[in-house]
Amino acid sequence: MPNSLRRLAAIDIGTNSFHLVIADVKSNGKFTVLSKDKEVVRLGEGMTDMKHLSEEAMDRAMGTLHRFKQLAQSMNAPVRAVATSAVREALNRDVLLERVRRELGLEIEVVSGFEEARLIYLGVMQALPVYQKSILLTDIGGGSTEFLAGQQGAVQYVNSLKIGAVRLTRRYFSSGTIKPKAVEECRAYLAGALNPIVRAMKQRAVDVVVGSSGTILNTASMILAARGTVTDGDPNAMSIKRQDLAALVETVLAAKTVEQRRAIPGIDPGRADIIVAGVLILEQIFAVLKLREMITSVYALREGILLDTVQKLAGEDRMVDHLTDIRKASIYHLAESCHYEPRHSATVRRTALSLFDQLREIHGLGGTEREYLEAASVLHDIGYHISHSQHHKHSYYLIRHSELLGFTDREIEIIANVARYHRKSHPKSKHEGFPALAERDQQVVQALSTDSTAGIRTFSPRSASNAGAAASRSISPSSATPIPASSSGAPSAVRNSSSSSTKCPSRSSSNADNDRTSLIRPSRPSRPFRPSRPFRSFRPSRSFRSFRSFRSSRSSRPSPSSPKFRIFEFCITIDKRLSWLTSISRISPHMSERK
Repeated sequence: MPNSLRRLAAIDIGTNSFHLVIADVKSNGKFTVLSKDKEVVRLGEGMTDMKHLSEEAMDRAMGTLHRFKQLAQSMNAPVRAVATSAVREALNRDVLLERVRRELGLEIEVVSGFEEARLIYLGVMQALPVYQKSILLTDIGGGSTEFLAGQQGAVQYVNSLKIGAVRLTRRYFSSGTIKPKAVEECRAYLAGALNPIVRAMKQRAVDVVVGSSGTILNTASMILAARGTVTDGDPNAMSIKRQDLAALVETVLAAKTVEQRRAIPGIDPGRADIIVAGVLILEQIFAVLKLREMITSVYALREGILLDTVQKLAGEDRMVDHLTDIRKASIYHLAESCHYEPRHSATVRRTALSLFDQLREIHGLGGTEREYLEAASVLHDIGYHISHSQHHKHSYYLIRHSELLGFTDREIEIIANVARYHRKSHPKSKHEGFPALAERDQQVVQALSTDSTAGIRTFSPRSASNAGAAASRSISPSSATPIPASSSGAPSAVRNSSSSSTKCPSRSSSNADNDRTSLIRPSRPSRPFRPSRPFRSFRPSRSFRSFRSFRSSRSSRPSPSSPKFRIFEFCITIDKRLSWLTSISRISPHMSERK
């Protein structure tokens, strides 16, 4: 429905502070803010290099989230909560996530630094007229600083560095008193940490540089106060000049204690203890990138969450049967980086989605899970980029540790698991990665790894019988996944789809549907040879075992007139010599004992 109105609430769970915004949002992205709230929680306080959330910090977080939820409920606004650096890096983050889920009924999405930058970009485009311009976006948070280059909503470059106001304060200014040596060490560290951004932006033309979030906005407020200008709220679209920033840095460094810094005009009293690290980060960004000015944006992550939520809801309303643009772009970018085979992936994707659609009434999954299956179908074979052996496990690793824009950490974990089970074993509790999923997510992976991925297994390197095996499997009765087992072992739709999928046309077929069907011989028990893909790992024992089986088959032995005959005989000779050396190595210890 065009310009439909939704009331939504977004919570930004940051390292230093939590933010809430409640707004009426139109489907075209325009929104009216109804209420805003903020509380300094210091979730990263007491953490050793942002690795552990303290009990006191989690208690403060629970109190704030409880209040935010009550406020959202009073305005009938569904809540979407997104956590950033502090939760993302904490080793015990599952304790907080489970506690919030159990006590408050909220589901917190943990996003990567790259996804965080993309969401901030969405918010900034609602506050400033920068859609048509090439921009460099900088957002200084408590635990990390995000950088993004983009134009017309498209992300061209993104990076997240572990330099934040809270993190650097704990490292260099934990005593609260400023020491000149600590300031110089902090500046030197920042200059080195910002090198990746300098290299990335060296050949990139930028029309405008934008800064967002608390540290930069508070810096702008202090600059305005130094000019004698008083503003209500945070300044939007203000220009921070290089010379004004340099003067402010001197003022901040001159205030040696926290009490003295609280007296600086325009400062947020809650940031007095971390503002030194904040302005030094901004100072070094100006220095290394040779910036003259930066434009401020009052909209950032929480407003980006609102717009992203509306886009996802609009996609569900339209019953979109394909990945959204940003997700699709990130999936195919990863696939291309790992030199995937487009025609093969297209065939697998089409077959798996066809099975998913035919089984909708049985598995009861929706469009979101369909996207997970589509992404896993495209990426299931990228493990070959590392090694032919155990490539399904390599696929899991590559997907799990890649920055996929548009996906949360939870969604990436689900996709990685579905891709991991495209061959070999089905999901088991002893496998790496699978036990870490929540129970309901394990059920999603089990569902997508049994019935729908029969399409993936049909066209996998293993035999075509895998399709029937995958289709005939059903979730155990103890599982809560709504996929009942039929009396015959599998629904007829699955059996028919699987059997039809294994029928491959001849190479002379006129079907040019951009797939690999004509290249696949499902009757072969082993993977067809791919001359374009080099063998990245060579294990003589496994290779020669296969040659022994090859030699024992008379039908597969090349004729003496074949060009392969010499290679065949050479391999047999090597095999015999290796067997002889193995025998000698086993006998030699006994011979030495006799002597």
